[in-house]
Amino acid sequence: AFVDCAAEPSDRVEVFFNLLARMNEGGYIATHDTEFYEYEDYRDKLIEIAGPPSLHLPALNGFTLWALD
Repeated sequence: AFVDCAAEPSDRVEVFFNLLARMNEGGYIATHDTEFYEYEDYRDKLIEIAGPPSLHLPALNGFTLWALD
C-alpha cells in the first residue's frame, strides 16, 4: 500500500493505521512526505505500532517503507 493522501500528517497516520489493521503479514506500507508537514511528531507512534521502518529516505520530503512481519 502507498500512503500519499491529505495535507495533514494526522490524516496520513490515520490511513496508515487503518491499512496496518487490514494488511497481511509480508506486506509493505510505503509513506510519502515523512520529512514534511511535521510528520516527525508521529514517527514514534508509528514505530511503536509497526516497528522500525525497513527503509527511510529523507530526500524529496521523505519516503519511508515498512515491511510487515
